[in-house]
Amino acid sequence: MRVMYYFKRRLLTCLSMTLVMLLGVASASAYSQDVDQKQRLVKAAFILNIAKFVTWPEASYQTRPKQLVLCHYRQDVLEEAYEIIRRRKVGARQLQAKLIDDMAAASQCDMILVAKEEMASLLDDSASLSSDPVLVIADMTDQEGQGVAYKHVSVALVRRGSRIGFEINLQEAKRLGLVLSSELLKLAQIVE
Repeated sequence: MRVMYYFKRRLLTCLSMTLVMLLGVASASAYSQDVDQKQRLVKAAFILNIAKFVTWPEASYQTRPKQLVLCHYRQDVLEEAYEIIRRRKVGARQLQAKLIDDMAAASQCDMILVAKEEMASLLDDSASLSSDPVLVIADMTDQEGQGVAYKHVSVALVRRGSRIGFEINLQEAKRLGLVLSSELLKLAQIVE
């Protein structure tokens, strides 16, 4: 009888410890997912607000007068966070999202969001990149801002301590015929 009591008590202790460990792992995982989701929401807000301070050449407005197309290059960085900006408008143009696999499709986009993991592919694929007025935004938020310009990138989202900031390659934007508001430039670090 005493052996059975000892066995039950030991089993309950082990089960309790396992449950506590699982809850701890689940909470850490949920916390991590919560932080990742918050970062994606902030990135989505940045992208929408950056778009509000960019003027594309007139031909872009004639091609897509009611749409502002945000293309995700090979992977969707925003995931479900896109929903907070999905129906928003920039001027008279409603934001739409699209996934593209190569830069040959860039002419269908007004903005292209590139994950850090896809930057090498962007450079390999850059032969397909035309001189269309497409605002390329690189998501480099997993590292502190380097203050360097990335080839074919007009805006880089970067980490500034615990916050997200952005760096602008003004020469690249001008080369594409994009006009960036002085209000936007005041908030950015200009890189060359």
